[in-house]
Amino acid sequence: MGRALIVDDSRVNRLVLARLLASLGLTSVEADNGRSALERLRDEDQPDIDVVLLDILMPEMDGYETLAEIKADPALRSVPVIVISGVEELESAVRCIEMGAADYLTKPFNPAILGARINASLSAKRLRDLELEYLDRQSATNEVLRAISRSAFDLDTLLTSVIDTAGRLCRAEYAVIYLADGNLFYPAATARASAELVDFFRTNPISVDRHSLVGRVALTGNAVAIPDVLADPEYRTSEAQSIGGWRSLLGVPILKDGQVIGVMSAARNDLCDVSPIAQRKASTRLDLPQPFGPTTPVSPGSITKSVGSTNDLKPWRRRRVSFMDTILCWQGANLPAGTIP
Repeated sequence: MGRALIVDDSRVNRLVLARLLASLGLTSVEADNGRSALERLRDEDQPDIDVVLLDILMPEMDGYETLAEIKADPALRSVPVIVISGVEELESAVRCIEMGAADYLTKPFNPAILGARINASLSAKRLRDLELEYLDRQSATNEVLRAISRSAFDLDTLLTSVIDTAGRLCRAEYAVIYLADGNLFYPAATARASAELVDFFRTNPISVDRHSLVGRVALTGNAVAIPDVLADPEYRTSEAQSIGGWRSLLGVPILKDGQVIGVMSAARNDLCDVSPIAQRKASTRLDLPQPFGPTTPVSPGSITKSVGSTNDLKPWRRRRVSFMDTILCWQGANLPAGTIP
């Protein structure tokens, strides 16, 4: 359901709050002072925190300083903070609310009231996260549409714009568009990949089989998620995985007349799966419009060819830009691995 950070210098208080959170279906993380709490909140290698329960009187960094730091950090300010303190003065409560706290409760607290406040804060955060996701996706769609609208435009520009946007939305370490040449898939555009990784991709085309993400997408014609390549019995690790260090993969097919002519892939170095919200909304295919390729698979040597005037692109402007809806943001959801229906 979510993850809460308990910030209190009293071990007993942390234990009481952890039990309450467990009864609400929440995972608890603990910190005994504000400095440790900020380190945990800013640790990109750890799962995100959904709500903070913050004490005021603590050593090293008190609750006021901690709250001020959280609300001053653009990456953290959207995390709701509920202050739970033994300080009963009205002035303290007003100060915290003005600083951005979602709520202020005094000790001893009523478990039912605290539970209701936590659930309300989480609901508000989820709505805000959905709003930010929508704005990010809309901004990404507009970026690609601007690329399409440029007068001097070729397929390379489009592919680069699409995969760069895909990588950003997925928060991926790297992203690649592969195009088919016969039974092999070659990289046509990359984003965020190192020069060493790009060189490996170019000299090692991918075959159609179940040993790779691209191969599985080509076989099924559907989007495929691999939450952990090291735990997948069919996935065959390669030198590229050692170079890139990825653990989670997502692939989306590029279709032309019902045939897979390419694959968009994104990789992350942490363990995560596709967001259920994004999955429900997303199309799982990228249908290439007529102006962007012949009815036969596009070869790597032809991707620099100009697609013609911008008038040829009008049919795509009129249709929903469905490929942006295939970029599924990974948020650590525990979904079953394999093909996305």
